Amino acid sequence: NLGFSLSTYFWTTEVAYILQLPKTDVETAVLEVARPDMKGYKTAKLPLKDIAELGEVGAVLNENTAFRIDAKRVYAVPDLPGHIGSSAVDWSGSFESRTPQPVYHFRAISKSGKIWRSRPFCPCRERSETLSVNVFDEFSGSPATVEMPKNQVPVFDYKFDPRSQAAFVNAFDPFYNGHLGGGFHYSEAYCDSRIKVKPGDRQPKWVEENGRWTLEFDGENDYINFPKEAFPQAAFTLELELKADFSSADAMTIFRHYSFTRGSISVFSLKGKLYVTWGDKILTREPHISTPLKFRDNEWNRLSISYDFNKFTFTLNSERYEFEWAGRPWRFMQSIFGGHDRLELAPGKAGSEPKYFKGSLRKLTIYHRQSK
Repeated sequence: NLGFSLSTYFWTTEVAYILQLPKTDVETAVLEVARPDMKGYKTAKLPLKDIAELGEVGAVLNENTAFRIDAKRVYAVPDLPGHIGSSAVDWSGSFESRTPQPVYHFRAISKSGKIWRSRPFCPCRERSETLSVNVFDEFSGSPATVEMPKNQVPVFDYKFDPRSQAAFVNAFDPFYNGHLGGGFHYSEAYCDSRIKVKPGDRQPKWVEENGRWTLEFDGENDYINFPKEAFPQAAFTLELELKADFSSADAMTIFRHYSFTRGSISVFSLKGKLYVTWGDKILTREPHISTPLKFRDNEWNRLSISYDFNKFTFTLNSERYEFEWAGRPWRFMQSIFGGHDRLELAPGKAGSEPKYFKGSLRKLTIYHRQSK
């Protein structure tokens, strides 16, 4: 059998349901979710084959309220197994882990409900070359460099696959998946009244361009929401490929490590150029970086931003700009592509808040390390 978890959201609280379905149904079965008793709700169709392969598929049920459902493949089954009626068991088998570096334990559950767990154990790990990663050493109070196996350093290369619908999946670990729209969990941006957004489904649309899938943002209320753990507190590299009309003098939001309050970096276009701000641990020294790098209007732009605790390195297409800065991120926080319009750590003033991103995106990768 395969397990699936369905989550809906009521007043910013996730409500989860667990379904267990025969593997024989996965290839053909489609999970349909609807509210026929309510006006404004549509029927979401979630193929089990896509959920099993991608790990998660999401859908917006109400385009006016952004009420959504997310279906995820469940890998850790609940502590409710069927009883085998024996005090001993001999088991062998093979299975595929959902992460590159899994940790397992055995469980034994009695009829009385008592649970015994083994010590955690790891399968044999593949050998990997090492990478130098810059982090902040809390003991010394200064940045430090550590050596880590390359295959254990997170790289979230998000998949542009319309089968995931309102989910934004990655190959490293489904725990770090983003969502097209959403962000209603406690502490996320859109559970807080300080973050304004127009009514709508908030979901950028899948569009195929020259045989390649892209996401199209309407500039009104579309965005991608990422979990806290997706963006690091240590060194990082953010890579994007995006297209828009950047010629406006108004600020347009590209990426913000900022939920209802600051995290670290916020990225904008301003008068056609790259403009970046930083939420620092020392609030009195937060830089606004007006770079000379220009976006190409209505063409695909490759943008890379890297930080190593000593400097920022910005690369836009073939142009490069460095800004020396030694500071720490303000807070561990969710991040958003495409929105929102909060003025804190943003260019502009009251009445001219940054606009939501209006354009297309075809690549988004987050590295938990400085430039490659």
